[in-house]
Amino acid sequence: MSTSTSSLIKKLFHENSKSLYIEEPSNHLNYIATFKEGISKKLSPMLIERFKLAGHVDNADGIFDWLSLEEMNNTESYKERYEDKVDFFEGSFIQDYKPENVSIFAVNCLNNEIFLIWGDSVEPKIGFYYDANEFLYDNLNHYLKEQLS
Repeated sequence: MSTSTSSLIKKLFHENSKSLYIEEPSNHLNYIATFKEGISKKLSPMLIERFKLAGHVDNADGIFDWLSLEEMNNTESYKERYEDKVDFFEGSFIQDYKPENVSIFAVNCLNNEIFLIWGDSVEPKIGFYYDANEFLYDNLNHYLKEQLS
């Protein structure tokens, strides 16, 4: 039996509870903007679970601040960070995807980001940069399980 997204998130929040700040969720949005103006993606089942639990979360996984849906839909705030990755990370996963298939998910103060990569699957991939490394997971649950291991 697979573990639910919400139970994985709750476990992650518990592990980081000393440095965690959680805003209340807002339930009025059901889409996430991509970096292509005018193109949005419907929330996937795992993302619905994530956004039922919280809005913005400071230090959600000990490294990144997870953005609220409102923040994620304000792509202009993160466009330069996205374009820097596309322009300067040669051979990186981000260059394999068009802007209409990429959304922002989380950021930190060190100019690292977590991106949602939309493809043929119901769930987006989770791709992120930390220091000089990049990581790509099949979905939110795989990312969460890695953070908890």
